[in-house]
Amino acid sequence: FGGDVRERFEVAGDRSLLRTRVVTDNAASAEYYAWDGRIAPVADGFEVVVPPQAYAELVIRVDQVGKHRLRIGDREIALFPMVQGSAPARLDVAREPLISRIVRAVDQDGGC
Repeated sequence: FGGDVRERFEVAGDRSLLRTRVVTDNAASAEYYAWDGRIAPVADGFEVVVPPQAYAELVIRVDQVGKHRLRIGDREIALFPMVQGSAPARLDVAREPLISRIVRAVDQDGGC
């Protein structure tokens, strides 16, 4: 169908990934992803109207065709250059150890 499909997730209190939004570049892609056919035109494309859905983890197939990317805030990480052909990728929420956060904060302040 062409164009990007963007799924927005938030980290829920139980550390699951809560899908809150699905937006596509064009109506045909939105209709393909719409589980009950409900789509709505929005400023950034076409929103697939779906209820929030929680996942303990997401397993996706990264390939050169989809040119999969992961965006966290303003940072975008291209996943597709990391694989040859296609490969599965598992995304979940992991807690960073406190000591790692402290070291990173000290490093940013010019310490250590």
